[in-house]
Amino acid sequence: MKTLNKEANFERGEANVQVPQKTKLNREERIAKAKAIITKNGFMTLYDYANATHQSRSAASKDLRKIVADPTSTITTRGSHSHKVWVAKD
Repeated sequence: MKTLNKEANFERGEANVQVPQKTKLNREERIAKAKAIITKNGFMTLYDYANATHQSRSAASKDLRKIVADPTSTITTRGSHSHKVWVAKD
């Protein structure tokens, strides 16, 4: 292993990695975007929501948990883990 490490050449990755910034949308605007995605596709993934609201996936996940927990929300989840999607309540 030591010999391999001495022979290997390591390079840094891309220097222009973009870190998602805090979204400028308020809660109502984020919910409206989520509903638009669900209406268009029939469901929404975490990736769809994160991109639409300009959030990281972890921030988007926390945001969606709060939205779904709200009893007045018209959005709910189906599936779990990597197959989790958000849909309109029946």
